Amino acid sequence: TDLVGEGYTYTWYKNGHLMPGVTGDSFIDQLNNTTNDSILVTYKVVVDTVGGSCNPTTDEATIVVLPPFELHITGDEFICEGTTAHLVAYLNTSIDLSVWGGAEYTWWEDGSPMHGELGEIAVTPAAQITPHEYSAVLTWVAPDEMPGCAVTAISPVFRLQVAQKPVIAVSGDTIICQGGEIELNTSVVGGNLPDGTYYWEKDGVEIDGAH
Repeated sequence: TDLVGEGYTYTWYKNGHLMPGVTGDSFIDQLNNTTNDSILVTYKVVVDTVGGSCNPTTDEATIVVLPPFELHITGDEFICEGTTAHLVAYLNTSIDLSVWGGAEYTWWEDGSPMHGELGEIAVTPAAQITPHEYSAVLTWVAPDEMPGCAVTAISPVFRLQVAQKPVIAVSGDTIICQGGEIELNTSVVGGNLPDGTYYWEKDGVEIDGAH
């Protein structure tokens, strides 16, 4: 409070509740927020003269307490070789940090930094046996009216599997007699997925049960 000096008494309230033991013209309070959204904390001070001989003066101040930020990544978890995956980094809150200044994102692919400072990226990684690993870091520094408030949030690792296109060869008899049977076989070269599904077609029409 700005009303300081000898001869005054101070009574403080926090969200309407008396703060026992807080009787000075200033104090320090630690605020915690365990929700996923911002909360409001209102302080009220009643200033009177010693003995209460004058009408007391009151004032209030409302504080916005931001939540603890957690960063996550969502997007395509499986793509085919040569296609593009879209990944989005998002916070566990509906708060838009851009209201109080810009937030910068740093993306990492397989341990190496990537270009781009936005919360969304498009990637076209090469096929490999193990999944590619992506992570994001959000950095936000509050403006002058929110001194000492800064956010650094690191996402868990997001894994993206890129399937290598296999090369398929069909073998079997190419000439048979009228009414005869033919047995066809396939061999697969390449590909990085352990399991696959086969679909056979005859003259462009899928053959039922041939899997």
